[in-house]
Amino acid sequence: MLIRKGEIISIASGAFEGFETSGPFVAEQDFDFSDFVDEARATLPESASRLDVQDLMDAIPDQLLKRGLIAKVPCRNLHLGAFGDWDLQETLGDH
Repeated sequence: MLIRKGEIISIASGAFEGFETSGPFVAEQDFDFSDFVDEARATLPESASRLDVQDLMDAIPDQLLKRGLIAKVPCRNLHLGAFGDWDLQETLGDH
């Protein structure tokens, strides 16, 4: 999965209440996201628990930032509400 320099991306994992999203980020250079994830996955032992796997998934954005492959992009977060109730809110995003 090739990411091109200048592309805006977000990274998500999980489902339902465990859904996590990070971003937006801008790619600082071309890189293969699949290759990066494969390298990260190779650091896990075969006996890794699901929690260990999820922890690694959560760490991927920080690892990409530390390697200089992506950079944070400031944004506004807009929240519509929850559980059928409107509650329009705005915050400055910091991932």
